Amino acid sequence: GKKEYRAYACKEPLPLGYTYDAFLSREAYEKLSVTEKQQALLQGVVLEHSSLPQVTPVFEDETMAYKVAPGEGCELSEGKIRVTKPGASLKVVFRGLPECETYLVVNGLDYEGLSPRELISEKEWEKMTQYEKNSVLHEESQWRYWKESKEASIGVSTLHANKRLRIFTNKYNAYSGKHNFLCNTGYQSEPCQ
Repeated sequence: GKKEYRAYACKEPLPLGYTYDAFLSREAYEKLSVTEKQQALLQGVVLEHSSLPQVTPVFEDETMAYKVAPGEGCELSEGKIRVTKPGASLKVVFRGLPECETYLVVNGLDYEGLSPRELISEKEWEKMTQYEKNSVLHEESQWRYWKESKEASIGVSTLHANKRLRIFTNKYNAYSGKHNFLCNTGYQSEPCQ
């Protein structure tokens, strides 16, 4: 019979191979920050040994000064972010640079689910009636009503991008031990905020 074939064109095809004229040792590469690693890979290939000349990467990334402002349902204390309500927000306020990619880099992020009692600050707890306190303690004591969450997600939003990072506890069956995150919010011609 008659066979029908279709061909699709891609505006940005991936190469079948690539070439480099310089290399960076694995040891030197492993010492770089996550943003430096990305830049280094554009300047040389990572190899244990090579007859190619060794590259000394040039880095153009900048760390911006920033402020952290907790929103509704979110508290900051002792280097910890405590989320007490679904949809809580935390703003990272900074002045970006024009004509560049902007990344959010988070190192050492660890997630721990909180029980119903742990979600209530001491200040709020003291204002509660004994009945309200007992209701919370009862809910916490009943395993079928509360189980520690094994995962959470973090939304990263700018004027031009919306991304979601998923984080897990070691109780999650696909836990990988990941605690460092890099989120590319994209290229902007105007400064990102």
